[in-house]
Amino acid sequence: MFPAGQRAVIVLLDIEGAGSGEACALLSLSPENHGLLLHRARNRVRRTIDTLLDGQAERADDVCDSSGPVA
Repeated sequence: MFPAGQRAVIVLLDIEGAGSGEACALLSLSPENHGLLLHRARNRVRRTIDTLLDGQAERADDVCDSSGPVA
């Protein structure tokens, strides 16, 4: 779950396509705080994706064991 500020910034910029200035005005943020929240939100997305992909890789390893070729 994202903190509300991070969620609002990433949704406005990366999903709805708002500009930085527009996001700052809508959310009453300074440019510095906007940048910090966006950076943290994007890092959270990256970590979440990495975690999900690591889990998939482990499940794929379980399916593709060394018992021989799949027919």
